Amino acid sequence: MRAARNTRLVAATMAAALLAVTVYPYLAPAPAGDYRPFPELDPDDRVLILAPHPDDEILGTAGLMMAAQAVGAEVRIVLVTSGDGYSWAARAWLKKTNVSRDDLIAFGQVREAESRTALARLGVEEFALQYLGYPDRGLAALWEAHWEVPATSRFTGRSSDPEGNSTYTGSELLRRLEQILSGYQPTVLLLPHPLDAHSDHWALAGFTLQALARQSTGWGSKPRVVAGYLVHRGAWPLPRAYRPGAGLYPPGTLRDLDLEWMVLPLSSEAVAKKREAIAAFATQRRMMPAYLDSFARANELFGEVKGVILAEDSGAVDGVRIWRDPRSDTIIRRLAPSVDIAEVWARWAGDQITVTAYSRGRLATLARGRLLVTALRQLTAPTTITVMPASAGGLRLVYRGQVRLDPGTCELLVVFQTRLGWWGLDQTPAILLILDRGGGLSDPAGWPR
Repeated sequence: MRAARNTRLVAATMAAALLAVTVYPYLAPAPAGDYRPFPELDPDDRVLILAPHPDDEILGTAGLMMAAQAVGAEVRIVLVTSGDGYSWAARAWLKKTNVSRDDLIAFGQVREAESRTALARLGVEEFALQYLGYPDRGLAALWEAHWEVPATSRFTGRSSDPEGNSTYTGSELLRRLEQILSGYQPTVLLLPHPLDAHSDHWALAGFTLQALARQSTGWGSKPRVVAGYLVHRGAWPLPRAYRPGAGLYPPGTLRDLDLEWMVLPLSSEAVAKKREAIAAFATQRRMMPAYLDSFARANELFGEVKGVILAEDSGAVDGVRIWRDPRSDTIIRRLAPSVDIAEVWARWAGDQITVTAYSRGRLATLARGRLLVTALRQLTAPTTITVMPASAGGLRLVYRGQVRLDPGTCELLVVFQTRLGWWGLDQTPAILLILDRGGGLSDPAGWPR
């Protein structure tokens, strides 16, 4: 009898916890704060918005598009994928238990059409929208494993864009982004925030930063504003509901980090217009209406994309701290503190960069790290090394990896990931390191320090 009561108690506790996790995003208040305003736009601005999937451009930047049009600035939008890998949404939309590759290709075309409708509701002409057709849920693989050997989309079976003009490789996507940047010469660039949890988002941020660094026209032509918009980060935005009078603020786990957040206030008319544009995404609203509507708020939120200056051989054992990770923001990381990244340090000595990452605790024995380092001005794949952890005072684990630099390297992107067996559980954003080679570094446009 007692065992039965205990079993019921455990079941009731688990059910209550699951209910709390499920309901929390819909009831929790949004954390407010004092953030600086987004820079004012003027008629000479050329605004470029890079979006991983159809709907990201509206969720993150619809208000900014309206603000740009209000002052007569140009606006261009680039959709990097067609969103054809969201198979569950395709099943719901097509009312089919199983969907074929042809179904998913057709579903991607529907999502592209939804973007055209949404932009039309904002008054943006169709010629301002460009599709690249890269693989949905596959951009991180292009960055990590398919730099020159084409990837094949597991959803559509394609290995190149619909017109067959470019293969699904990291190097080809980088070239396409370089062409877009050099052809349009944006003064204001909006990209997914590097801290976005979706792999397509943070990978596109990395590709974009590399494309910017490779621009042959020099620092002077870099955009005056480079900012990231956030779409995916745990239960954010809070609450998940249409609250036109509420603000859109950073997730609580990110508020205490050394990040510069900016807000763009929206009028009540602009909020209503943004919600009307969001309503065009019928395929997505069928799956998550409250989530989409939660982006129609009294402001839009942007994070300044910043770099870290690294001097040669600071003398400190670990060098300079380049990233402090937010407190464990998922249940899994709380249960496996050995893969919950706490902070990352970098030391530059001669032709070598040493990256050291500390975990928040130690428990699992299968933990390992993966370090990806990209020299931004080179058209080469990221250097990837596996890092096995060692003890650090018995309280947490330390991961330390070293990468050799080519002569003259000035900018690097560093991504550190932790895994439990094959399962990736935590990672840093793409951290921009600027090596101070004694040339009198100033603040080049587009790289706030």
